[in-house]
Formats: sequence, C-alpha cells, structure tokens
Amino acid sequence: MRSTAVIIITLLFLSGCGSQEPPVPAAAAAATPFLTALGRISATDNTRKQIVFSETAAMVKLTEGRWSQMAARGAQPFGPEMEQFGIVTKAANWSITAGAAPSHVMIIDGGQDTALVKSSLQKLGYTLDGDILKAPTDYHEALTASIAPLLPQARATGSDVLVAGRSGTFTDVTTDAGTSLAADARVKAIVDCLGDVVTADVYTTFKAVPAVAVGVRRPQTSAATAQAVVCTAWTSTDAAKVAASQQENAYATGSSRRSQKAYNSMYSAVTVKVLDGPQHLVQVLSTAGSPSYVFDQLNTRDLPGVPL
Repeated sequence: MRSTAVIIITLLFLSGCGSQEPPVPAAAAAATPFLTALGRISATDNTRKQIVFSETAAMVKLTEGRWSQMAARGAQPFGPEMEQFGIVTKAANWSITAGAAPSHVMIIDGGQDTALVKSSLQKLGYTLDGDILKAPTDYHEALTASIAPLLPQARATGSDVLVAGRSGTFTDVTTDAGTSLAADARVKAIVDCLGDVVTADVYTTFKAVPAVAVGVRRPQTSAATAQAVVCTAWTSTDAAKVAASQQENAYATGSSRRSQKAYNSMYSAVTVKVLDGPQHLVQVLSTAGSPSYVFDQLNTRDLPGVPL
C-alpha cells in the first residue's frame, strides 16, 4: 500500500464527463523565481499574512496585453508615475511584497536606477537615516504628498529598490534563506503546490481557510492558454476532502456571486487533488479564460467553492 495518497478528481468540461486517476504523490517544486524571492523575506507572523509576487522579466516578454498588464503585480501600487524617480517596475527581474500594510516590505529585484532614486527622493525632502531614505512627515508640495504614502521608507542598493511600509522594517529582508519564507513549512508546501508560477498571491488571513494561494503557471508563448492553480490548506485530511468536493461541485455547476457567470464558462479541464501531508492541501488546476480570473476572484472572495 502506498504511504502517500492523493485523491484526484478530474473534470473534463469539454467532453462533459469525469474520470478517476490512481493516487500519486505530490512532487516538490524545483527552485523557481518565486522560491528565490521568498528566500529574501524573513518568515514572521506579519510577512506570512499576505504575499504578492510577479516574475516581471518573464511576463513583459509575453507581448499580449493580458500578460504584460500583470507583470508588476508584486510591486503594487507602483505604476509608471514612479519612473521619474528611477523606479521602473517593469524593468525588474521580479518583485514581491510581503506582510500587511502598513508593516509590509517590498523588493524590486534588478533593473533600477538607484542613483536616480536616491537623488530624486532627496529632492522631495526625503532624508537619509544610514542607508534608509525616509519620507518627510511635514510636506507641502503636491508631488511629495502623492508619493510619500506609497513610499514611506526606501533603500536603493545595487540595482534593487527595497520599500518598507510606515510601520515596516528592513530587518524583514534577509540574506539567510534558512530563516526566510522559503524555509517556512506551510509557505514552502504551498509553493510546491503552486508549481512554477509567474505570478501568485498567498494569504493566511481568512478565518475559514488556514491558507489560500492562487497563481498562473509559466506560459510558453503570449498566445498560450492560462493554467491557473488554486491551493488551499485545511485543518485535517477529512476537512480537505470535504473542501475538494465543494470545489469540484462549484467548478462544475456553480456561478460567480459577483458576475453571475457560470464557473464552467470561465474554467475548463479542471483537476482537483487532495494532497497528503501535514498542511492538508487541496490543489485545483484549470485552464482559465484569462490569467487574471483567479486573482480577481480571490480579491472579491469569489473563488469557486472556497469559503472566504
């Protein structure tokens, strides 16, 4: 008898039939850019709360708008207006934000003109505290007033820009992978479940679900269909089996509360797996009509069959 079991439920919406696959063990993910990014964030109660990641360099190469528009998700809410200060989010290798505001930290990895960042922010009244640029607390210029709340604290080093929220601390950025989110048991299990994603969100703040993560796996071309993945953690194997059944039913017959559209018009080739292991994960893979669907539905608490 196999010691590791996975219950697999496959829904083939195009053919209108389902099939049962034999149990297979869940494979650990290889080192991915997402895991690399998590290796630079210390694992704390706050950084575990929410994580937003995007592998910008990969997504900007996908010229179709639906991909490139999501390329800098890990550096939200920064946009093109930050380029005048040397922060070009779409020039980064990747970006990640971890923790709940105002205690969050952000890393924009690579591609940044850090000399311009330092000089531009100092012209706006930012002051240096060691190597940390701190926003002024008393400002009158409209430009400073619009930038300071987005960028309370910054460090510009090498070609990277690090940002901390008003209550954030740069000690949450680490070079010790062993104490990072990449080494955290639950986060690592979720990353393994997500696989090689170019963008992902992870939340541990919902009462009904210990952890929920959504992502889109790496497409080979701009025209490729989006392979969405949803991973949820539960308190026991039995709870995970119930959750898997609820998600299976929602994808097959449910509708979005927000749009009233049937989920099976948005997702096809859905596979639901209950993964054995201490995190009691449920994994849902699907072909999504748009790469943004799972992120939009997480934000509006409308993921199929997940009680958020």
